Amino acid sequence: MRIPPIVKAIFILIVILAVWIGVGIFIYNQINPPAQSATTTPSQTTTTTTTTTTTTPTPTSNLSLEEQAYIAKITDHSSRVAAAVISLSELLADSQIDNAAWVSQATAQTETLQSLHDEMVQVSTPLSTFEIHYKYTYALSLYESAAEAIDQGIADQDINLIQQAISFMNSGTNLLNNSLVMLNEFIAEHS
Repeated sequence: MRIPPIVKAIFILIVILAVWIGVGIFIYNQINPPAQSATTTPSQTTTTTTTTTTTTPTPTSNLSLEEQAYIAKITDHSSRVAAAVISLSELLADSQIDNAAWVSQATAQTETLQSLHDEMVQVSTPLSTFEIHYKYTYALSLYESAAEAIDQGIADQDINLIQQAISFMNSGTNLLNNSLVMLNEFIAEHS
């Protein structure tokens, strides 16, 4: 079976996305190394029923705590988006809109993409990362449009809607890559 050029383009973009996510995670972990586990004694743990404030460690970089939290959120979120996009792209490489097993797998991924979009639009962002967030959520909206086109293509048994979904996914991947490049540059500037 010959793989259409558009599907090859999706795979190339997914590989680029995976590399950028890996670079972003690497940079994030360099700036914010994971906390070392330490043995604690019961006297160090306090449980109360009164209102308390949580103390957070001092930032190890020039990033505010809000920025660090946002970076952690987007890093985790983008890895879940990449997993869903990769799975869906593999399914779209051999579209079988009349195969119940394929439809079930594709529908699960479209639901995941829609859920990931809904999750991220609820996230508050520091003003300093607004442009990154805007681009990132716009990419997610393109993935959501792709998911809707796939669902409609399955319902109507219309392969043209599947091709339209692939176009949305390519555009979404370009924007997602751009937003992750911007995030990595932002982190590098504040290291």
